[in-house]
Amino acid sequence: MPETELRRNVLDFHWPYVVVIPLVRGKSLNATAWRLSLPVLLQEGELNWWNYVQAQIPAEAMTELAISTWQDARLEPAFKFLVNMTELSCYAAHISDFLNIPESDEEGTAQLQAYLGQISGQLGTTFQSAFDAFCVLARTFVELSSEEQTQRPHLFAAVQALVEMRSNLFPADDFRGQLQMTGADIAEWAEQLKRACEYAYLVYLFWVSDVLAIHDMNAGT
Repeated sequence: MPETELRRNVLDFHWPYVVVIPLVRGKSLNATAWRLSLPVLLQEGELNWWNYVQAQIPAEAMTELAISTWQDARLEPAFKFLVNMTELSCYAAHISDFLNIPESDEEGTAQLQAYLGQISGQLGTTFQSAFDAFCVLARTFVELSSEEQTQRPHLFAAVQALVEMRSNLFPADDFRGQLQMTGADIAEWAEQLKRACEYAYLVYLFWVSDVLAIHDMNAGT
């Protein structure tokens, strides 16, 4: 159908969303999916970063679709890191958006400052969780012997991605563990975190590849 108002209404009524469920060897890694607005997909131009945030699939939907999930505790560290990085990026982007609002009166400014203080606290907590998960992933590789490291190429690739993302994860080159940032600093950091999230997803996929390789080796395949 040509691009008409009727076409848009039909699509909005019957197919408002497209859900993409990524599977690895026929199973979901964490019961999540991309839920994309069909009109957004059909428009020209690139998708925004928030379009790539995955949503949890309801348990009843997983059952109805007959999709099972990988059950392996070794996947959890990388998944936790990916979740923390996504949340961190969202918090930073949310705070930076407030720099674009017009100035308000004294009461409005006070309310905004109180809200930003609350969100900034959540930003700091999430950053610490992401950093802790980062250290767990790196330590897993470092604690292996040289021979074991050679035998785990996917894990090596995951650690390489971690190293490459450091400059985008930390708000400054001389970062010493304390988040003391202005709104402008956070806005600049939010742009870095978008790239850091891309690396985090690479880390996650390499980590999954390593876990499944061990799974195959233990199963004798």
